[in-house]
Amino acid sequence: MHGAARAYRPWSPPPLRMTVLVLLVVLTGCSAFSLAWSYVDSVLVDRVDDWVALKPAQRSDLQSQLEPWLDRIAVERMPGYTEFLRAAALRTRSELTGADVQWAYRGAKKRYEALMGDAIDGWLASVLADTDQDQRRYLRQRMQTENAAYRERYVDVSHRASQRALAERMIDFIESWTGPLDVHQTQLLYRGVRELPDTSAEWYRYRTRMQAGLLALLRRDAEAAEVAAWMRGWWVDRAALRPHERAAFDRFRAGLIDLLTEFAGTLTPLQRLAIGRRLRGIANELESIHFQTVRG
Repeated sequence: MHGAARAYRPWSPPPLRMTVLVLLVVLTGCSAFSLAWSYVDSVLVDRVDDWVALKPAQRSDLQSQLEPWLDRIAVERMPGYTEFLRAAALRTRSELTGADVQWAYRGAKKRYEALMGDAIDGWLASVLADTDQDQRRYLRQRMQTENAAYRERYVDVSHRASQRALAERMIDFIESWTGPLDVHQTQLLYRGVRELPDTSAEWYRYRTRMQAGLLALLRRDAEAAEVAAWMRGWWVDRAALRPHERAAFDRFRAGLIDLLTEFAGTLTPLQRLAIGRRLRGIANELESIHFQTVRG
């Protein structure tokens, strides 16, 4: 599949930090991905434009970078995604264990980080390094707007309200894969989220600190390689985490995995069947994209 086929914009994409996840369907649960793939480059251009107000020449340059990059992703990475999805589907045939949850978490995280790093090095850092003063001011304003929304939802609210917002997001995502949860499963997730450590303030401070560092790099016209290193440290390696932040996030992650392990044990055969079918369907779509691109 070549870039010329990716010419339309059928949906509103996610925030900038998650734009690349449009590609990693294993994390988004998107269906009919083989159709949506035709439009991914336009989606990514639009999302970058939404954050830095691209000029016409910059839009054209980004499009020209994305087309071969997406083809390379389809050729080099999609076989690995397909293998992972089919292996995950195979595990749903029996009751899921803590080992299954750990395996799925590590596998998804590894693929997400690799793809995000590839995107940063392949095109995102160069786009950011090419921004001018007005675009950087616009980017700062967009960050401030997103930060205010985050604070309103997770920080400037009671601990109970923040927990409820997280639980509702988690339940919505899980139900998109399993179908409706029963009362026991829903209560388990609400109770489990209440027991997780609240790291919303730590995440807020981390993101604002990293945003400020990025904006400082851009103001002094840093080269794309330096911008890429900063973005990788922020989004991929988390190298800039302070010890107390890393400890807090590690506790949250461990608690989340424990909760998902307990929840996985409650899945009914029909719910596991729904997950397995979804995983196999997506794997088939990614395999189709891979072969279409190879034959391109």
